[in-house]
Amino acid sequence: MAGELTQAGADRGVQAGAGEAVSAAAGMYVALGTALPGAPDTATLQDFAADELTTAGYERLAVTWEAPAGDPSLISNDAALEFGPFTADPPEVGYAFLCTAASGTVGDVLAYWTADTPRDAAIDDYLRFAVNALSISLD
Repeated sequence: MAGELTQAGADRGVQAGAGEAVSAAAGMYVALGTALPGAPDTATLQDFAADELTTAGYERLAVTWEAPAGDPSLISNDAALEFGPFTADPPEVGYAFLCTAASGTVGDVLAYWTADTPRDAAIDDYLRFAVNALSISLD
């Protein structure tokens, strides 16, 4: 799934590309959502978290990335991500977002993805993203 950078993510990419010092985030986390904020490019973590999955068994997952490659530069998750098992029936998930906070609403959202097909899990089920399933490019 190809992701879109938010304004915060694009700003960090441009700053780094121009040689400006950009501090590394303490961690990067993928979160699941049932809807996107009205203006996702400029939305805050609080805006994204308003529609984040809250089903028992869910938590944001740490993510790491492969080295950038290609033209345009592209990175993808370098390990599979497995959300669940859910101990209650979660709503349909159509979105994911990359943020700098393991939980809560303080931090930045750097990118987001829209699922090609929304995913629906059940009790004791998982939602999985394979290696290279989430990608971000900078042209």
